[in-house]
Amino acid sequence: MNRDIDENKRQGHEGASGVDAPADRLATAPSGSGRGDLVWLIALLVVYLEPIWVFPFLPTQDGPSHVANAAILLNYGRPGSRYAEFYELRREPIPNWTSHIVLAGLLLVVPPLIAERLLVSALVVAFVAGFRYYLGAFGPGVRRLWPLGLLLVYNRSLLMGFYNFYLATALFWIILGYTIRRRDAIGRRECLCLCGLFLIQYFSHLVGLLLSVPAAAWFLLWAPGKGRARKLGWLTLAALPSLCLTAYYLLSSGFFGPKGALWVNSARPLLNDWNNIVELILWELTALNENLFGAYEISWLPIGILSAFFIEVVLVASWLAKPNPGDVEYRPLRRAALAIALAFAAVYLVAPEHLGEHGGYLRTRLVPFVIMAFAPCVRLPSSRFGLASIKVGMSALLAINLVSVCLFFDAAGRDLVEFTGALNSPELEGNLTMASARGRDPKIPVDYLHHALEFYCIRGGNISLQNYEAGTKHFPVIYRPEFTRSLNGLTEDHWRAADVILTWGSTNDPSTSLKGNYQEVFHQGRLRVMRRSAANTPDDQMIRGKPE
Repeated sequence: MNRDIDENKRQGHEGASGVDAPADRLATAPSGSGRGDLVWLIALLVVYLEPIWVFPFLPTQDGPSHVANAAILLNYGRPGSRYAEFYELRREPIPNWTSHIVLAGLLLVVPPLIAERLLVSALVVAFVAGFRYYLGAFGPGVRRLWPLGLLLVYNRSLLMGFYNFYLATALFWIILGYTIRRRDAIGRRECLCLCGLFLIQYFSHLVGLLLSVPAAAWFLLWAPGKGRARKLGWLTLAALPSLCLTAYYLLSSGFFGPKGALWVNSARPLLNDWNNIVELILWELTALNENLFGAYEISWLPIGILSAFFIEVVLVASWLAKPNPGDVEYRPLRRAALAIALAFAAVYLVAPEHLGEHGGYLRTRLVPFVIMAFAPCVRLPSSRFGLASIKVGMSALLAINLVSVCLFFDAAGRDLVEFTGALNSPELEGNLTMASARGRDPKIPVDYLHHALEFYCIRGGNISLQNYEAGTKHFPVIYRPEFTRSLNGLTEDHWRAADVILTWGSTNDPSTSLKGNYQEVFHQGRLRVMRRSAANTPDDQMIRGKPE
């Protein structure tokens, strides 16, 4: 048996405890649990992927823009295309490249909507499997908590369409799980592997990278054994290329300049809120729920409340559970995980939501880290009844969550079908410049119509005047210098450049206040489409770019 234990430790397996008592085997590696857990993982993943494929659209806010810009990357310079009149391609090593490259490659073989579904499906699988891989580094008992990742998989970040960040999050769990498992044998091979993961993370999103490097170093410091300096040296060498690219990007983008420093002043002044501590706690709990379930939660299915109750039950069971001698070797790592979880919570509480021109929704992105980082600290009961009860409760919670997701996808899909009703109209073909005016419900955390105009630009090569990515500093496609757009929206000059204007719902008709003659060419439900019918005047051409 000792030979088996040594082999397990050498390969980084979780179950090298050396304890052979029946109760301990039940807590650490019950018979058949590995295969049964894997089957349950695959079954639940298949079920949870169904909303992505069953409904007509993925109701994400930024998703259509990512697909449209991937199409620009793929077709830039193609004969007959007008992309070069409005856009330039950034060839610098900046973040946010990964999803665009993947989507551009998928567009070579499948239609745009299928390409986006394939990408999002891969992200969901990577998110859940990466979290399970991370938990497994703390022992099979902790690994049973992996459905928590599935419960949070449709969080606001995914539905906002933050695909690059979502990949960086999945890589975060994979990097930490790999570092913990290989902590005693980290060397040249591990260094090369981590270097590749860090580079992919950099080209995906900086937040994931800047969380992964210190977290991995922290686990190496806490891990028992000798050679901490050597281990940190290999980790530093692995992270060095990505950190150099990060420094280059932050310096070249003006992150530390006079304007970039404004984000520091936007940090939340919690010290001023202690007089209203009850209101502060309630506000934070509401924000947590909104960022995890608020995009699709409905009043008669309060997922946040049910999840909080379930987590409380698990925590009580953890407190009452008897210590397992087989978990002794994992206790230092669990203390390190607790320290990281507390650090994430502290960063979340003081971080600003927006960083000005350098990006936003920072607290929204941090919420899953805050919740999921506490999972390794939980000690599940060793009895079969206790484990079965937790599994049944988690299954019920996952079912309720999935029902809410499907209801949201169904309602949003109907809106998107109506909004894209003019896709096949001949009046909207021919590389037209298009703008959209829509109503927005401020109560909806995810506005899936916000960039829905891009659906009209993906297939036919039309030009969107509301391409938000092209107006920022951190995406591969940017507007040409003579055609710039404010982050706050389009100016009247931009509207005058539009050949086609789409309006939605009760939004005021912008064509009545602009120069030029617009004629309605399509009207169905809440969607109206107006096309310029008169020749453009010199004023109308004043902001158009010139082809190279």
